[in-house]
Amino acid sequence: MSSYSSDIAPKLLKLLNHTSDMFIKPIINYYIKKSIKSSYDKNCETDTIGFDSDYNNVYPDITELDEIEGIIIPNNHLWYGFIPKNIKIVYSFMLSNYAASNNGYYYYLDNYSYLYEFAKYIKDKKVVGDYSFLFYVYRFINNYYSTLNEPLHRENMHHLIYNTDGIFYKPIKEHSITDFKGNGSAMCSEYSAMFQNILSVFGYESIYIHGEYGKSNSGICHAFNMIIIDDAYTLADLSIPIEYYNFCNSDIRKLPFLISMTDLTDEELDIFLSGESELELDDLEAYLINNEVYTFSKTNKRIYRADADINN
Repeated sequence: MSSYSSDIAPKLLKLLNHTSDMFIKPIINYYIKKSIKSSYDKNCETDTIGFDSDYNNVYPDITELDEIEGIIIPNNHLWYGFIPKNIKIVYSFMLSNYAASNNGYYYYLDNYSYLYEFAKYIKDKKVVGDYSFLFYVYRFINNYYSTLNEPLHRENMHHLIYNTDGIFYKPIKEHSITDFKGNGSAMCSEYSAMFQNILSVFGYESIYIHGEYGKSNSGICHAFNMIIIDDAYTLADLSIPIEYYNFCNSDIRKLPFLISMTDLTDEELDIFLSGESELELDDLEAYLINNEVYTFSKTNKRIYRADADINN
């Protein structure tokens, strides 16, 4: 495939390819501003993406404390387009038997350095279309979050950002997505959020979804994306990739899970995005055969649902 579903991507890639590094930041800032304006036009008023839960259902015993009558986190499980700096992404609640804080564990995409780094990374790559571009985005994000050392455990990272007063964990500094860089602690929320913003800057229509993955009606909380490729929505999951086998050197790598929703009607897609239905999809694996990559369905299934409930 050599075409692009985005009108902006080929122009921006060509511009970056002929630009010195010193001009990358102002160029990307221009496209960030365009993406933010489009984003606000598409989303309802909200300041939080992620979990939605009543703490009293999770920790009934804390109602014994007079100062706590019940805490509900406002939530939006979808975000269309670029996620701006002021949008809080809540990705977890519990740690060591305490409620994390009256906001949960959250971070902001308040530092655009990863976008500048990606632009420098992609400018000298041979990108030939949508799937080539998506592969490079996946490789960049995977490298951005990975570590050569022992991965930092999620709980240890929390202790660098939050402290406890005996009841709640309170943030001691603003938690940014860049805190996950190079320490191996990033999970689905961070993969999908960064993916969302890179795609948006390069002109792709994308939806960040906070939902569930796994068994029907009892999955684990999970974040993933829906992007438009070839005039059809494609479900994209970077944090649970597929295996890629190269028989030439017995190498096993990973590719992002991408599967087109061409069989879904607009009504069925709307029902899915509302959280009222789930998608049962074939899992995939890929093989390099005669210098061509082929994907094949596996016997097991992937089940996705939008709008997760933390109490599941």
